Amino acid sequence: MVLPPDLIASSYFWLLADRWLQFTFMPLKNPELLWLIIPVWLNWLLTEYFQERKTTGYGNAITNGFTMFWVGLDSARTIVNEYVKKGLAVSTIHFGMVAILLGYGTAIMIEAIKGKKIAHLIGRIREVTYFTTIAIGIINNAIAFDIHTIIALLLFFPVFYLGMEVFLRLLPPTKEELEEDEEEEQPKPMRKK
Repeated sequence: MVLPPDLIASSYFWLLADRWLQFTFMPLKNPELLWLIIPVWLNWLLTEYFQERKTTGYGNAITNGFTMFWVGLDSARTIVNEYVKKGLAVSTIHFGMVAILLGYGTAIMIEAIKGKKIAHLIGRIREVTYFTTIAIGIINNAIAFDIHTIIALLLFFPVFYLGMEVFLRLLPPTKEELEEDEEEEQPKPMRKK
């Protein structure tokens, strides 16, 4: 029996959607991941709402880079404790993900310390959290890492990004944003000539 192409495409789309959603639900399958995921996600939500609604400052980028670096260090510790000590084989994917976390986190911190504009882009909490969550799932074998995972992550990143933008716009403004709006509405005193 040959399936029609639209059914195959539909099935593949749902496979990709399922793979992408596994990153959200992976702590339910492996509760030990909660110790890494909860602080990462809580940091993401609080930083996104209170600090990065408009832009990412250099200080925020440094903090975000350090968060990613710290997860990389913890992941390296996990690899040593879980795989090496137990005599399990460690794949190059595990080491590669750790290296990316450490390298990317370090790059963000260095670029932000130097005051480079790229730090505003690569150090935004949304991107850092997205990649960090992916790395946690892959390093801890909670998600299968294959071409389908890569396609799902690339395909659904805009959904994640735009969904977060809409969510933030629905939330009430922060106290600082309200104060900024009040300052803009105040008439400016005229200068004497």
